Amino acid sequence: MANYFGIDFGTTNSAVVAIADINGERVGEARKIGEDERHPLPSFVAINKDTGEIKTGLDAKNTIANSEDYQVFSSIKAVIDEEKECEIAGRIWTPVDIAAELFKALKANVNDKTAGVMSLEQAVVAVPVGFSPSKKNSVRRAAKAAGIKIKIFISEPTSAYCSHMDEMKKFKNVAVFDWGGGTLDVVVLRVENNTINELASVGMALAGNDIDRIIAEKICLRVAKKSGQDFKYDSLAPEYQLRLLSVCEQAKCNLADEDIATISIAKLDKYGRALERIDYDYFYEIIENEVDRAIDCLLKALSEAGMNRESIDCIICEGGSSRLRPLQSKLLEYFDREKLLFPRTAMWDIGSGASEIAYRPGCYKLNKPIGIIQSNNKFYPLLKVGQRVPTEEKNVKFGVVESTDEARFVFSDGEDANDQTFVEYFPVKIRNFSDEYLQISCYIDADMVFRMKIRSNRMPDGVFRVWTYANLKVSYEIEGPKPKNNSKEE
Repeated sequence: MANYFGIDFGTTNSAVVAIADINGERVGEARKIGEDERHPLPSFVAINKDTGEIKTGLDAKNTIANSEDYQVFSSIKAVIDEEKECEIAGRIWTPVDIAAELFKALKANVNDKTAGVMSLEQAVVAVPVGFSPSKKNSVRRAAKAAGIKIKIFISEPTSAYCSHMDEMKKFKNVAVFDWGGGTLDVVVLRVENNTINELASVGMALAGNDIDRIIAEKICLRVAKKSGQDFKYDSLAPEYQLRLLSVCEQAKCNLADEDIATISIAKLDKYGRALERIDYDYFYEIIENEVDRAIDCLLKALSEAGMNRESIDCIICEGGSSRLRPLQSKLLEYFDREKLLFPRTAMWDIGSGASEIAYRPGCYKLNKPIGIIQSNNKFYPLLKVGQRVPTEEKNVKFGVVESTDEARFVFSDGEDANDQTFVEYFPVKIRNFSDEYLQISCYIDADMVFRMKIRSNRMPDGVFRVWTYANLKVSYEIEGPKPKNNSKEE
C-alpha cells in the first residue's frame, strides 16, 4: 500500500491528511489526522522547566494553566527563521527545534492513530503566499529533524482550491480568503486548462491571534474597573497573558455558534479572579474595525486582479477566523450568497489539498522568463515561459570582445519595459586575457528561488558574483498523472 501525505503546518493548528492507494486505486476517503480525527493539532509546544519533558498539541496548550512549571511556545511558524535561543532544563532551544517537536507529534499521531499501518516519511507541505525562502528552509530543517522529507511546498491558496477541486471546476475566477491565526492572505486565482494562475495576492499580519488580544485587553479593562485597580493587559506577567489569551480564544470560538461566552480565570496575576461574560453584539462591536480591514484586503486583491464583486465567480473562505460570524455577516453585505463558500472542514482543507497534490502531483511552471537584455536590447532567455520548476542547472558562456576592466549584465523577466517585474544590473570584473570568457550558472531550487552566479574562467574559482530572486511568477498545473501501479511511496 502506498500512502500520500499533505501537511498544514499552521500558526494556530497543524494537521496531516493522508490518502491510501493500493495498486493505483485509491482506498476510501482521505484520512484526517491531528489531535484526533475531528480536531487538528494545536500548534503548541510546552517544555518542563526542570525536567525538560516535552508536551505538544492539546497537552501543551493545557499546561498554560500551570505555566509556572512549563515554558509554553505557540505560533512558532511566525518566528521559525529568527535567530533566537532559549535555555530550558540545560538544553538550548531554537525556533527550528521547537517546530521539529510539532512535526514529530504529527508523525507519531499518524503511526498511533493508524496502528502503524501508515508511516509519515515524506509529504507535501502548504505554506502562505510570500513565505520567505529562509522560512521554507527552516521548515525543511524542522521536518527533517522529525524524519520527514518535504517533497515540495505548495501555496496555501492553491492547496485550498485543490481541496474543493470538484466543486471549483465550473469556476474560472476564484478568490481564496484565508484568515487564520497569524495572517490574512487573499489570493485571486484564474483557472484555465487545469492550470492555476495567481493573479494578485494581498495580505496583512492581522488575524485570529490579534483578535484574541483585543478581547484580552477589553477583559483587563473590565476587571480593572470593577476592582478599582489600575492595570492593563501589558501589565500582566507573560504566563498570565498566555492564560488569558487562551480563554479569550476559546470564547471567540464559542461565539461562532453561541450568543454569549464566559471568560473565567481563577487568578489573573496579582489582580485576582476574572469572570466576565461577553455577548455577540459586544463582540461584533470590538472587532468590527478588524473585520472591515479584512474585507478591504479582499476588495484590494480583487482590484489588483482587475476584478470586482460581480466578475469574481467564487470566494473560498478558509482559516479559523473565517468562521467568525461578524466576518460572515459583512461578506454577505458585499457578495451574493452563492458566491461565498464557507467550508465545514475549513480547518482541514489546506492539508486535504496538499494530500491531493501529493497523490496526483502536478507541477509548477514559469509564467515569465528570466534572462539577459543584450547590448542590442534583444532579450536572451536563460529560463523560458512554461519551463517546469524546480529546474536543473543551466550554464551559458559569453565571450569578452572589448578591452575593458568590467563587463555588465542586465537581468530581467522580459524585453518589454512595460511588463518587466525587475531589472537587475551586475558588473563583473574581467582580466582581459585573449582566452577569457564569462560563465553564467543558474537554476530554480525546490523553494522557488532563482539562483545565479557569474564568474570569469581567468579568475580564481572562489571569485564570482551571486544573485538570488525569490519573487518568481509561476503557475501550477493541477491534476497530474495517477501514481503508477504498485507504487511503494510511504
